Amino acid sequence: MRVKGGPIRAQKRKRTLKKAKGYFGAKSKLYKKAHEQVIRSEAYAFADRLNKANVELNRKMISEMAINSPETFAELVKIAKENVVTPKNDNTTL
Repeated sequence: MRVKGGPIRAQKRKRTLKKAKGYFGAKSKLYKKAHEQVIRSEAYAFADRLNKANVELNRKMISEMAINSPETFAELVKIAKENVVTPKNDNTTL
């Protein structure tokens, strides 16, 4: 018997389209275009978070560090968390 996985697939698509909310045109409406843009956006977001935390290591160097020396990686994570500024949530209405 063939298994189609309807509800799971629908949830996956819905999650991707929810992340793509606010994008222009087809990037917020069509799954394939939305998925491409979400992947690209998440990659840029990761790189920008590293830049904000003043981390000068690239993704592959960080991966090697996490695998080979977890203690050093834990220190890097600690430093990055200290340097990232969280935005204040200002819910004032005019």
